[in-house]
Amino acid sequence: MPMTTSTTIFAVTAALLISAASCQNAQVKDEAEDVKDAREDVKDEKQDVKDEKKEVKEEKQEVKEQEAEYAKDLADRVAKAEERYAELGLRANKVTVGATDTAAEKEIESARDKAKAEIDDLRKATPTSLDSDLEQLEDAMDKYDDLLDKYEGV
Repeated sequence: MPMTTSTTIFAVTAALLISAASCQNAQVKDEAEDVKDAREDVKDEKQDVKDEKKEVKEEKQEVKEQEAEYAKDLADRVAKAEERYAELGLRANKVTVGATDTAAEKEIESARDKAKAEIDDLRKATPTSLDSDLEQLEDAMDKYDDLLDKYEGV
């Protein structure tokens, strides 16, 4: 049976509508896939942020532990320096009690004051200045010790 013009138009229109609906359906599926991918990307980014925050927290904890260890080490070093300073002070008292040379007393006092100042500087030492501060303290203590050796028998 031959198709009439209106039947042909109806069939072509139906085919076009079906094709358009099919294209629309494919486009909606593509957009839904894009939305799904975007959600996964956001989820991944949120996880990355969580991981990064965790890393930062761990690093901060590590820094705190290092600072505590540094503070303890510094306190130990200061305590040792003060102990040596006290021992030298006892020797200085013996030396200066019997000394008749006021210049020697002043020299010993100056060395003692310098050693004490270096101990005070050591208390304020930073990790970057620690080696230098320790070296200066050791030099001051040695000078103090050497002066006591020099004047001990006098």
